[in-house]
Amino acid sequence: MSNSVSAIIVTYNRLHELRKSLTALTNIPSNLLTNIIVINNASNDGTKDYLYGFSQNKRIKIIDLSENTGGAGGFNAGIRYFYEKSRTEFAWLMDDDTIVTENSLRELLEATKLIKASFYSSDVRWVDGSPALMNVVRKTGDFGNGLKKIEKATFVSLMIPRKFITRVGFPQKEYFIWGDDMEYTERLSRFSPGCFVTSSKVIHEINSNIASGDIFHENNPDRISRYYYEYRNRLVTGKRRKNFFIIIRPFIHTFIDFSKVIFGKTKYKSEKIKLIVKGTKDGIFFNPKIEYPSKKEE
Repeated sequence: MSNSVSAIIVTYNRLHELRKSLTALTNIPSNLLTNIIVINNASNDGTKDYLYGFSQNKRIKIIDLSENTGGAGGFNAGIRYFYEKSRTEFAWLMDDDTIVTENSLRELLEATKLIKASFYSSDVRWVDGSPALMNVVRKTGDFGNGLKKIEKATFVSLMIPRKFITRVGFPQKEYFIWGDDMEYTERLSRFSPGCFVTSSKVIHEINSNIASGDIFHENNPDRISRYYYEYRNRLVTGKRRKNFFIIIRPFIHTFIDFSKVIFGKTKYKSEKIKLIVKGTKDGIFFNPKIEYPSKKEE
């Protein structure tokens, strides 16, 4: 099982992006990438038919969910399948618009030989080569050799050793979208720091390079409703921290966002105000239970 890897990719109604992402994964030789687990979140855009074409490919495992459970539910299902059905050592998580290379994985695996971390994160870039703003991580220390200590990262080229899943359980499927990766990597880093691998580069082909959760600058009316989960979930994550000043940080950030929307010039002002208020109110009482493997392995 040593150094064996299963990629986990979650998709929902983004067949065009999935084709490119999955092609990049299948180009990585099987001696480096053992399995590719695709979680199809009940897509209705032809994704299921496309994935059926891989039904005879023993390296690719297709999991068709009966309903859209969001990115959080998809990664919960993917990591659960990895843990219960595979024997590989590392779970390598990514969105369906992530473009990886063989070197992306090689560098992550090289890092595991130098640092025993709870997770390993790639340097995520946008299509023009600049840092992908929604995936920028805050470095808290230096391991040396281009490896940085971190406490949080996104599910865009994130590799997790199996033994840490045993300890921390699965991602919170109830988050649906937004913040599930931050909560999960924070949970992991309580056991051991995460590791940012500067030499492992991937591309995140998002439509525009804006920071995650930037409701003030959000101009796409189809995305605004998603911010409800941002404000609800961030409070849950905050409540699980032990330091008082870190616990209240999400409330401070929410207040700043609310003030900017109230007093600033932004599109869809009334909708944004309602979402911040509702998400914050629901987040105070929202406290989903963490799920752990029924059969733990060490």
